[in-house]
Amino acid sequence: MVKVRKTVSKSRANRQELMPFEIHPQLLADCHRLGKTGDCHVLLHRNALVPWFIVVPETDLHDVLDLPEPQRGAVIGCCSGVAAVVKLTE
Repeated sequence: MVKVRKTVSKSRANRQELMPFEIHPQLLADCHRLGKTGDCHVLLHRNALVPWFIVVPETDLHDVLDLPEPQRGAVIGCCSGVAAVVKLTE
């Protein structure tokens, strides 16, 4: 009799813990890194004609609406904080 050993792959969450989060190199080349708040990185686009702030949450999901509620709330909170700073400097 041959025994087959079942291997269980690690879940996405466990893999995420093992692999450090990295922002795409092209995005980093196009932006200034302003800092990090919680699990969100705050970037500023280098092109002065498009003064965009970019909030990058540490996730492998592509859409903010797909984030779990606590993480989605943290991203919205970060965006709100960036907006408050921008309004102070207008």
